[in-house]
Amino acid sequence: MSESDKDPDFDAKLNELARARLNEDVDRLPADVTDRLQRMRREAVQLVDERPQLSGKLVRLLPYAGLAAAAALALVVTVNSDFATGVEELPVADEMEFATIQELELVEELEFVAWLEAGAPGAG
Repeated sequence: MSESDKDPDFDAKLNELARARLNEDVDRLPADVTDRLQRMRREAVQLVDERPQLSGKLVRLLPYAGLAAAAALALVVTVNSDFATGVEELPVADEMEFATIQELELVEELEFVAWLEAGAPGAG
């Protein structure tokens, strides 16, 4: 078992210890370094605040715009699928045509067997 399994507050204690150690290190930094760090933090926060924000109505419409774009893409792919492959559909034989073809092959085989039994020239 690890330490975190034994003590439910282990993570909180570890975080607090790490925070205390980091704060000790910050207290030892020279004043000019801490001033520069604070100035850089203020500038970063100011940049985030100045970014243009999307309006509420626009944010609510984004899922619908995504759905419309997906539907349009599906339509384009479906319409262009025949043109993209360049292969035309072959006609499919129905059951009657298939049965007729099978019967013709059977008749040819029977004729061949009869020819062999009749003593085909050169068969012997």
